[in-house]
Amino acid sequence: MKDTKHTSLFPKSISQKIQHKLTTSPTKYSFPTLNSLLQYSSTLTSIGSFIYDDVHPFLICLYFLHRFKPSKETILCLLKIKQMMESKECGDYSSNNKDKDDNGDKGIIDRSNINVYNTYTSLDTPKTSPYISPVNKYTLILLLFYIKLSNQPININIFLNDYRKITVINCSNKKDVKYLDEIVYELLTEDWVLDIPVGGC
Repeated sequence: MKDTKHTSLFPKSISQKIQHKLTTSPTKYSFPTLNSLLQYSSTLTSIGSFIYDDVHPFLICLYFLHRFKPSKETILCLLKIKQMMESKECGDYSSNNKDKDDNGDKGIIDRSNINVYNTYTSLDTPKTSPYISPVNKYTLILLLFYIKLSNQPININIFLNDYRKITVINCSNKKDVKYLDEIVYELLTEDWVLDIPVGGC
């Protein structure tokens, strides 16, 4: 499974590891729709680049998200920003894909089948905010990082009222627990988070 079109954002060494992972685990990492990718991302328990020289699932999710190429508006809608939800409904998941998918749904996001919107626990619930809604915290990081990676800047400050902590695996495979706003800040300012061009060790 070689896909050079979508590997340009990743260094060659990482692209090769991703391709190897997809070849050896084709069933586990089969995401025919954006829905299926988001459902899988809601099961993540950390973010990182490698674990024991293996590709981290977060990086694979990022790779597939880049393949779907959802528009900025779709991402904002998925994050359920209040102003966006008041003005329009979620639409086509890809500005470059208007054709019907395998389910014949023309790429329309069926949020009733996405479980990332009700995955809070009593310990995870963030402080009340008009902008933050119950999106799984790792799915949120995935979407925010995709926006950064795609050079589609948004007003990131409205997301920083989320006080949940997440587990981070840095480039040295060391785990750390940080607040979501710390991770978002580092994704925007630092060069070490995740071993890909905007970061890297």
